[in-house]
Amino acid sequence: MWTYAVANDSHETFPAGFGHHPYFLRSVAGSPDARLAVQCETAFALTGGMPDAAPGPLRPAADFRQARELGHEAVDDCLAGGTGEQAATIEWPGAVRLDITADPLLAHAVLYIPTDRDYFALEPVSNANDAFTLDAHGIGANGLFLLQPGETRSASFTMRAADLVTARRR
Repeated sequence: MWTYAVANDSHETFPAGFGHHPYFLRSVAGSPDARLAVQCETAFALTGGMPDAAPGPLRPAADFRQARELGHEAVDDCLAGGTGEQAATIEWPGAVRLDITADPLLAHAVLYIPTDRDYFALEPVSNANDAFTLDAHGIGANGLFLLQPGETRSASFTMRAADLVTARRR
């Protein structure tokens, strides 16, 4: 379990957000490419890598609501609209499954799948990329939160692995 927190020890309210940025191998122990399911219903359209409007429909390359292989199209998307505690599942067929659960505050995710690398990233986060600018432009659903003086906000996520090799032998 990973838990992080931000505390406001100032006399003024301030905006905040946080997240974690784990990277994963596309293949482990000789497995085929990983299969991914991410429980987010929407995404931010990006301009120059940054969102500039409220979240809308997922583009097909970044739509992993149903588990599927990572594929060969580049993905660098900011997902939103997390649907529950089960944030994502990554399965390396015949090797291991990784279930990722997250607190409701972590209802966004950054999904990065480069085409020319042997890794990808699935990052549970509280807010969209550049949520400060989105908020300044009145664009909601950005995940930014306000911390009052003396307030602390925290969130956790967990990754649990299941050995598919041993399970298959039973």
